[in-house]
Amino acid sequence: MAATDKTPGHIAQSDLLQNKDGMATAVKIASRIIQQWDASPEQFERILNLPSNTRQSIVEGEVAELLLTPDQLHRVAIITDMHASLRTLFMNPENVKGFMTMPNNNEPFAGRAPLDLIASGDIGELIRVQGHLAGMVLR
Repeated sequence: MAATDKTPGHIAQSDLLQNKDGMATAVKIASRIIQQWDASPEQFERILNLPSNTRQSIVEGEVAELLLTPDQLHRVAIITDMHASLRTLFMNPENVKGFMTMPNNNEPFAGRAPLDLIASGDIGELIRVQGHLAGMVLR
């Protein structure tokens, strides 16, 4: 798989995402992260841009192979990057899980919870939140 405009090069080059088995594993990891954030099924679907039947199969552990679009791969990568940033920022597992649901008055959140922003399904919001978290790590 070659890098596309929507999939960062480091994601497209990942061995994990070179086949349907790897894509299924990656989306299962992102799924567990999103579930830890207490996202609703609808939020989950919008965040990863997945249909409800695919989400259901993932949650029930029935997906062994999955072919993701470049957009979906990018979303999976963003979620795992967010989680990595949260794990770096917080030592307490409850903060790692809870940060995404806590209202935040800092930019770019404007009093909303980060989960609310990314649950819009807008890839730009996912990128913005991920960038904010990465920036916090670098401070």
